[in-house]
Amino acid sequence: MDKARAFYYALSMGTFHEPIEIWNPKRPRRKLSLDALVYTGAAYSLIPGKLLRRIGVKPLKTMRFKMGDGRVIESSVGQATARVKGEETPTWVIFGDDDAEPLLGAYTLEGLGLSVDSLHRALVPVVSYLVGFAPPRRKAELAQPLRPRRIED
Repeated sequence: MDKARAFYYALSMGTFHEPIEIWNPKRPRRKLSLDALVYTGAAYSLIPGKLLRRIGVKPLKTMRFKMGDGRVIESSVGQATARVKGEETPTWVIFGDDDAEPLLGAYTLEGLGLSVDSLHRALVPVVSYLVGFAPPRRKAELAQPLRPRRIED
């Protein structure tokens, strides 16, 4: 299977669309309401550049991205706020071609505390991991077993 066909095959597996809102945090009244393809294979969310410019999002830097067919491209990125399923987060957004399909990528999903349920093609809330950031225990504490704590929702 060639790279392009493999990419589109992978893209069709477990993908779906989700309504999202995007806005410039400095101009919160100017919002975009879009239907975005949820695609965790994309690191960042992508929005057509003309729409980002319309709400005042400015390119802040240029980054390199590897495409599904192996090409490496450069694109401008800016900062916006995204809302999905009532959750919102600041996020980086790629300035896509003006006719590009909006993508909801992994970075934004992680900020929202959402993950993909591939079976039901839905976004679900998740508990994020904070691994390797526990303060060291003192010698006296090491003699005591760790007791699980109940965390209330």
